[in-house]
Amino acid sequence: MEICPHLSGITLNKQLSKFSQGRVKDQIETSTLFCDACSIGLPSLWLCLNDNCNFVGCGRYQNKHSMMHFQNSKHPLYINPRSCMIWCLDCDTEIIDGENEYQEKLRGIRAIFSKQEEENGNRPNGSPENKGKIGLKNLGNTCYMNSVLQCLSNVRAIQRYFRKVFVAEDFKDSEVPDFSLVVKFAELIRLLWSGSYTSLSPRDFLSSLHRSCPFFIGMGQHDSQEFLRIFLDKVHESLKHQYMNAAYRSIISDTFKSNIESKVTCLTCRTSYIKIEDYYDIALQIPSQQESEDFRKYDSQLLSPAERVKFNTEKQNMWRKISKVFSGDSVVTLYDCILNFCLPEQLKGDDKFMCENCNKKTKSMREFRIVNPPNVLVLVIKRFKFMGIGSKVSTYIKFPKELDLRYFLQKPKSCVYHLNGMVQHFGGVGGGHYISYCHNYRTNIWHEFDDSRVRQVPESYVLDQEAYILFYQKSMPGLREKATSQEPCMYIPTYWLNKYYTLSDPGEIYQKYLLCPHMKLKPIYGAAEYTRMNANQLLNFMSNYSSDTGSPEIVQKCERCEQDFYKIDNRIEKEFELMTNLNAIKPFEGPWYIISAEWLNKWKRFCSHDIGEDNGYPGPVDNSVMFEGNSVKKGLEKQKHYRGVNRHVWYAFMEIYGGGPTVCRQILDIYTAPSMEVKCSTLDLSDEAMQSIRAIKSIIRLQ
Repeated sequence: MEICPHLSGITLNKQLSKFSQGRVKDQIETSTLFCDACSIGLPSLWLCLNDNCNFVGCGRYQNKHSMMHFQNSKHPLYINPRSCMIWCLDCDTEIIDGENEYQEKLRGIRAIFSKQEEENGNRPNGSPENKGKIGLKNLGNTCYMNSVLQCLSNVRAIQRYFRKVFVAEDFKDSEVPDFSLVVKFAELIRLLWSGSYTSLSPRDFLSSLHRSCPFFIGMGQHDSQEFLRIFLDKVHESLKHQYMNAAYRSIISDTFKSNIESKVTCLTCRTSYIKIEDYYDIALQIPSQQESEDFRKYDSQLLSPAERVKFNTEKQNMWRKISKVFSGDSVVTLYDCILNFCLPEQLKGDDKFMCENCNKKTKSMREFRIVNPPNVLVLVIKRFKFMGIGSKVSTYIKFPKELDLRYFLQKPKSCVYHLNGMVQHFGGVGGGHYISYCHNYRTNIWHEFDDSRVRQVPESYVLDQEAYILFYQKSMPGLREKATSQEPCMYIPTYWLNKYYTLSDPGEIYQKYLLCPHMKLKPIYGAAEYTRMNANQLLNFMSNYSSDTGSPEIVQKCERCEQDFYKIDNRIEKEFELMTNLNAIKPFEGPWYIISAEWLNKWKRFCSHDIGEDNGYPGPVDNSVMFEGNSVKKGLEKQKHYRGVNRHVWYAFMEIYGGGPTVCRQILDIYTAPSMEVKCSTLDLSDEAMQSIRAIKSIIRLQ
């Protein structure tokens, strides 16, 4: 990210002198600070950061006096004393902390106002009753983020994992790009359940989010669902570990992931195409009132041969099964929305399906079934429509405290969920406000979280609100047996034990990813990965849940594997640094060298020490998986099946790993024509890069 050039014009000592004492400090503490040009007060004020200027002005969404001051004085930098956000009006961007020469200066300026906030009485002396009901300050349109963070904090598996299981040091040797975001999230979870505050600022988390995903930088209004999906994906990618060949999981996937079957049937040849995909949330269309009423009707004509051909019989059969979960109310219910998602729909017009058997686009029917339901079900009500102009659907959806999913499953079985959290949106498409409601597992009480304001509410009040995102926890069959440490003892993975305590379906006890071939800890993991427990109790657990390998009697690191690890680590460090530097070379002079995503992901896992059962060495670059004979396979998707790298990175991979074949394109699309030769102003590999490659090769020869 580029550094704002205007930061060089301010000094920390003068900012400390300006704001740490005097009228501004007193007025911030007493909330009597106002715009110098109008009556607008906190929190919509911006303080000029010019060393010799004391101007205080309102923001661009009020009377724009800060903007006017900038136009007249050419002072570009301003800080909001409540959110500690620093903004450059000349660059029109937020200034975030980063590893650069201005890091100490920025943190020092923000600390002036952060300290004032702490002095304003946000610590109630550590009340245990306050655990899980601490608010989050709005840092400038961050309600979309705050509402989701509160819901995630109240998901028991997530909360307990980041408070009691997650050890940041276990990841210190991994090249995880978004790891700082995960660490700040863990710190935030611990603070929210500390009971030591009435509200706190998520400033550190927000700064990490901005570095990890610049899309969220600025004062714009973002969507809670959008943030939830991006954030969960980044946490999953940072924490995932291999539990079997080519399969990965994390606390995020173990908690939220479901498998949903999509079945498309061609109406011309009757061929069915089935695909099972991972979902971390399910987006539900709101059916019209008429559609909802039609779900409840019994029409004998649906049993005619003509209707059976159109697959409507299946709709009727499905309705017969699930009608018992409807209450008979005339309002649209959550069950209506789920049924609308699962029922067969005809694909026609622009949505026609490409039938491989017919070798053309045909009319078809598509339906969804839940194959493996998640431990925590996230349902998103589609309230925003964008067809030319945006609009919001404010239809009230009646949602239950207890949700029965059994008849929406591919194989019906008992599947009951209890409401755990909800995000609500006020306003329209152009702007609005998000709040959340969360169930506290310790007190069995519901709370409303409106940024820093928290209040207790009855469950009936929550059920009357206009839901946007719903969090349902799968019911657990009774209390779980606590692990004891009575002799004789063995060890059980701490990660799995957290799932056992908090999730309905903890899955098998998998631990191969923790252990080396000598049944000792891999070098990248610490002793905290295991919990000591009674051997007979452990054997009972393993009998009930199965295990991918035996459990160790002693938890210790393997000296032999540790020596090999540091040899590999030296190579990884050099290789990752080389590729990072080559990837950053500008200008990009083309063409794109297309590389198999499968191979590239294997290389990235190798760089994260996630070497798996096959030792994880990437082997030669293998682009052959993208071809059938001499032709590119049909249906390949960018990012999912292939990526693009510049010529410097490609030639470095070829020098180290070899392989191929070479696939060049002028634009990053494998289906376009091969690229013509391009004359470039820089060498494919500089002398410095070649020196690094020779060093890497020498390490490989010694392994």
